Amino acid sequence: MTTQTTLQQELDQAFANWTKATQQFGNEQYNLVPSEGSWTPGQIVQHLTLANGGFADMLYGETRQTERPADQHIGLLKNIMLNFDSKMEAPDFVRPEIKNYEKEPHLDNIKAINETLTKAIADLDLDATCLGFELPGIGYVTRLEALHFVMLHTIRHTNQLNRAYQQLAN
Repeated sequence: MTTQTTLQQELDQAFANWTKATQQFGNEQYNLVPSEGSWTPGQIVQHLTLANGGFADMLYGETRQTERPADQHIGLLKNIMLNFDSKMEAPDFVRPEIKNYEKEPHLDNIKAINETLTKAIADLDLDATCLGFELPGIGYVTRLEALHFVMLHTIRHTNQLNRAYQQLAN
């Protein structure tokens, strides 16, 4: 099982990479579609902000004692989220609007979400099962699994941001 320190370091690294990937875009590039059918960099960051912010809220919501290994679904989450060849459909509640986004407020949100997650790692029982949301195909997850989801989801979309940057640079 991942220790709190290791989890914190991995999450911090994922958020640092997300920040760096976001900062690389000029203000004009931030709202350009890099390829047909894809989101703009601003939409990708908005999606991550909505999803990761929702998970941050879920960590502080209602929980119950877990009756299985608290890290049981982490391997499955890794297989799903780190398969960069698979395309997924975002649920409506985390689908970004089609509009122009500003980078600076997004960077502020990234920092705020990271601070909330850092506090959760330090203060909460990570083995408890969160009852605020069921992951499709998995069900309720523990706080530990939720934090891994946020980290893996961030890695996935940071990769997407970096690919978008390459496409827009060409």
